[in-house]
Amino acid sequence: MEPVFDERVTWEGQSNKRIQAYTLCLLNYDFFILRKAFLVHRPGIKVQTGRNKTTVAKMDQDIGKIIAPELRLIYGSRHGCIV
Repeated sequence: MEPVFDERVTWEGQSNKRIQAYTLCLLNYDFFILRKAFLVHRPGIKVQTGRNKTTVAKMDQDIGKIIAPELRLIYGSRHGCIV
């Protein structure tokens, strides 16, 4: 089973990566680190122009109170998996 990407989270504060990694952990996926591997975003590297701290704080709150509990209902819980 492959988890569906949660479109409620944003890239600000890396919320999208945290939720995706948490879901994969709940599903007992194995993670491997590749040597000399890299990822390039096209058309270039994003430059941060200043985070909206209110948006990031709200997203963190939603993850803790809404999204993470929903994922535990869907996939169950697993020791060692944290958001």
